Amino acid sequence: MLNRHTSVSAVNIGASTTTAVIADVDSQGEMTLVGYGQCPTVGLSNDLITDIRGLGGAIAESLNQAEEMAEMQAGALVMAVGGEHVQIMKSRGGVALHQSGGARNLRSIDRSDMKTALDNASAVPISPELHVLHVLPVNYLVDGRKVRNPEELCGTRLDVEIMVVAAKHSVLRSLMKAAEYGGYRVGKFCYRPLATSRAVLSDEEMDQGSCLIDMGSRHTDVALFRENRLVFSSTLALGGAHITDDTGHLLAVSGNEAEKLKLQYGYCGTLAGEDVQFQVTGAGAGGSLWKMVKKSTIGSEVIQPRVEEILQEAKNTIDEFVVRENWPGGAVLTGGSSLLPGMREVAAGVFPFPVISGGNVGFENLDEVTSRPDFSTVLGLVAFDCAQKQNRRDDVINNRFGRWCGKVIRQIHTVI
Repeated sequence: MLNRHTSVSAVNIGASTTTAVIADVDSQGEMTLVGYGQCPTVGLSNDLITDIRGLGGAIAESLNQAEEMAEMQAGALVMAVGGEHVQIMKSRGGVALHQSGGARNLRSIDRSDMKTALDNASAVPISPELHVLHVLPVNYLVDGRKVRNPEELCGTRLDVEIMVVAAKHSVLRSLMKAAEYGGYRVGKFCYRPLATSRAVLSDEEMDQGSCLIDMGSRHTDVALFRENRLVFSSTLALGGAHITDDTGHLLAVSGNEAEKLKLQYGYCGTLAGEDVQFQVTGAGAGGSLWKMVKKSTIGSEVIQPRVEEILQEAKNTIDEFVVRENWPGGAVLTGGSSLLPGMREVAAGVFPFPVISGGNVGFENLDEVTSRPDFSTVLGLVAFDCAQKQNRRDDVINNRFGRWCGKVIRQIHTVI
């Protein structure tokens, strides 16, 4: 529960599109989407910002659309960060639980102990070119035994295994500068798979174990969640744009034309419906050329092999972890490229566990546009921000000084 109504403004800069939303969050934590916008991404190429002003214009355009719909101005932005410049490091640390009076006066673990253990675990050498985005607990151990939640348990030592997520300072500064050129300010960054999971995975899936496969334009994120924690993550430099590139190469057409043909006729897996023919016009040595192409040709010769490659690479990244941890869960497909017909069918033949297509959860008023997978990350940013605010509030309430203040305030209210 939050203290008051608030609004959250979020932006996800994808390789092909930039998406923005403004959401209202009530005191119960219920999220309502009040505005959204989307436009082509400009000034970004392979994770590198090539035109800060152009990217700032894309951020502004998407947010202007959201503001017009919401009839309010966007606040400080929550922005997604992902790609190959993000680095993930693992560490472990802990704290001795000193006791006085012997075993009869054992002290139970509280949140301050958990925070101290996290702080000690995160004291690892970090390259000066990196900025830490998140310090995420993966496993807690009390006296060497893994536990789900150590709070209020008794022991002599608390340890925690963590995942440190860091991004390049230069990239973050450039993103902040681009937002400023658009007239906005970035309030915080969030690692992309963390945000996407908030919109796509249910509480049960996050708890029991689920593999998130987020297929974007230039990247595919693969992340494993269990007990509501991120336990593994990797990013592949493969995505829907590579399918488009292959299609353009086969048909000898421009990238824009290849994208249109992919969206209109592309598929993988089993061909559904009639194997239609369509005309393609391209440039040849003797000038403009045209030819007739079957739908099954781009499906079987171009799209299917590339999709299988992407999904097989995704599987390879998690194989060792899945076998070692005896992975119990399934997989959820999301991202704009997951909309390609037959994607789930092919994925089901690659992964050793059930695969479903993910839908956006947590919002009551999504329409046909915002229900699409390409809105998952930006909606997840809203949920991530709300969860962070709730966690900070809980930390204050559970802090010893906070509990004392709360007791005093309650007594004052009783007197009044």
